[in-house]
Amino acid sequence: MAGSADISDPAVLRDFRFRMARFRQQTAAALDGAPTALSRTIDLLRFEAGPRWKKELGRRQEQYAEARRKWLEAEAEVKAKGQRGQVDRASAADEHRDMLRAQRRCEEAEEKIRAVRTWLARLDGDGKDLLARCREQDLAIQDLSAKAILRLDAMLDALDEYQRRTAGPA
Repeated sequence: MAGSADISDPAVLRDFRFRMARFRQQTAAALDGAPTALSRTIDLLRFEAGPRWKKELGRRQEQYAEARRKWLEAEAEVKAKGQRGQVDRASAADEHRDMLRAQRRCEEAEEKIRAVRTWLARLDGDGKDLLARCREQDLAIQDLSAKAILRLDAMLDALDEYQRRTAGPA
């Protein structure tokens, strides 16, 4: 042999071999699930999140239209009563604030719809490249870990053989 090793406990190598095999299984399971996870995410965006936010935008636009109508009515009321000297209210600030809040909620829904479209485009385009890289990494990990396990098995067999020879006849 080219060198010698001081192995005080071969159980350490056995434990390492066990952990390597478990790592190999776990990475295979994780990387095998990548296409399914990508497909699920695309479906969620396309068939759930997108339609839900479009529906929500419609609802919020109706609320904005109603808030705007109330604000315009309140503005007209304030002007009309102010000209006649019958001031019940000084301004339509409450209605204006409600209208602006409804407008912000519409903008938020529009932003969510843009985000859904952006992520769908990214996942449709970049997702396939990402899956290819996942497959490449999975193959590399499986190949290298299989070689490492075989090498550990050979080392353990050599250690067992050495221990049998050095222990001598019983």
